[in-house]
Amino acid sequence: MSSSVCETYPGICSKSRLAHPRPVRLFHPANDNRQNATRPAIVDLPASLPLPAANPISVVEVGSAVSLLGLLIFAAHEEITAAAPAIASALQRFLANAPAALW
Repeated sequence: MSSSVCETYPGICSKSRLAHPRPVRLFHPANDNRQNATRPAIVDLPASLPLPAANPISVVEVGSAVSLLGLLIFAAHEEITAAAPAIASALQRFLANAPAALW
């Protein structure tokens, strides 16, 4: 009795090798740590790269950014102040009814 599928069905193995040849990458290990192994070339960057021309930010742009940040903080504060009483009362009603809801 044969123990191999290829011995039992000889056409299967020969057909599968022809239809799906073994990839070349499987003929060598993925991690090749040999001393004479081929490795990709290392590209050295120059010591000093030319920096792009600096565009200084004008005083008007800095002032605009600071004022927009201030307006954003002020608007967030006003929204919280306006919504806080409604949220507090809803939370108070929920917590007042919570013991009854738990039992």
